[in-house]
Amino acid sequence: MYCQERPLDFTSNNFTITKRQGKKGHVSITIKPKDYNEVQSMNFTFYNNGSANLSVTMTNRTAISFTGTVSGLK
Repeated sequence: MYCQERPLDFTSNNFTITKRQGKKGHVSITIKPKDYNEVQSMNFTFYNNGSANLSVTMTNRTAISFTGTVSGLK
């Protein structure tokens, strides 16, 4: 595990990933780092129209969410 000074700026090689397919076509992916206790989980939701949400649950801070769009590499 490698961490910078900011709590969301880290690298982990020890984590679990769970993928769920939603009823309306969206995909939810949950990542739980095992070697970095500042972040409890990162929950990604990807929708068919390209929009996406990320919700990060942290140990000692308020949860934070991000919303945006996802597109393929050009």
